[in-house]
Amino acid sequence: IGMDMVYTRLLEMKGSLRLQTEAGKGCLIELRLPVTLISTHALLLRMRDQIYALSDRGIEQILYSGAGQIQTLGNTTTYRLGNDIHELTSLETLLNLRQDPRHHNRSAPPVLLVREEAGNLRAVLVQEVLDSRDLVVKNMGQYIPQLPGIIGATILGDGSVAPVLDLPELLRARTAGQRWPTMVHHPEESASIATPHRQVVLAVDDSLSARRSLAQFVRDAGFEVRTARDGLEAIEIINNKCPDLVLADLEMPRMNGLELTAHLRANQATHTLPVIMITSRSTAKHRHEAEMVGVDTYLTKPFMEDELLEQIHRLLHA
Repeated sequence: IGMDMVYTRLLEMKGSLRLQTEAGKGCLIELRLPVTLISTHALLLRMRDQIYALSDRGIEQILYSGAGQIQTLGNTTTYRLGNDIHELTSLETLLNLRQDPRHHNRSAPPVLLVREEAGNLRAVLVQEVLDSRDLVVKNMGQYIPQLPGIIGATILGDGSVAPVLDLPELLRARTAGQRWPTMVHHPEESASIATPHRQVVLAVDDSLSARRSLAQFVRDAGFEVRTARDGLEAIEIINNKCPDLVLADLEMPRMNGLELTAHLRANQATHTLPVIMITSRSTAKHRHEAEMVGVDTYLTKPFMEDELLEQIHRLLHA
């Protein structure tokens, strides 16, 4: 029971346990723990239209499937490399994605040889390997359920978010019968389903990563989101179709948040449009300037998500 508890705790910490016994000599117990969960070396993969990061833990070799031979015997698919035969599965299967033949056009997609927790090698078929790099990993937070094999998420150079996966844990979870919820997207069906009217929030920030993370948070809260890089771009969007609320940074090029708010208050069509300012400036001077131009709520970074959501609902239902 004690070793089982140790093993369970190790898995929670993304570590591994190896036992090796030899009659008459004793037992070797090897515990491996990551030095840090803040950063990891990972492979960047493209699968369909999503970028995934795979922690290199357990990955021993990257091959092209043409280097070996894929064979199917009954319900088991294997990958033969020389004299070695490895059980083969695809990353799509591990993530419980429906197979899509439109994304299987490559004649020799990459195969990863992965060392499982038990010590044996498994082959995992992926669609495309893009790069290998060190990444900063962020916790997924309390709003996303914990899924087997997902360490967290990372923000890429273009501001997009990629989930960070752990292949040995995905393989272990699959063997144990734990699966991700089925993820399938039918664009032709979703286009035909009428969606109820959602209130529109405009997020204005010159930082791409801040703008995208803010937009994702508001979208997850059930709102329709539009984004702008600065005040001038925001005005163009507002003139085209006025949103229900504006989230604006203070310091931006061309037109900052104070100038944007002053413009909205001077315009008859937008003078009552709610504005929440989100900025790293926390001095009384900046708060006073925001109040003078008509900002409804002033929040400082890093803000509490619950507080922001509460202020959004308060202003929209005022």
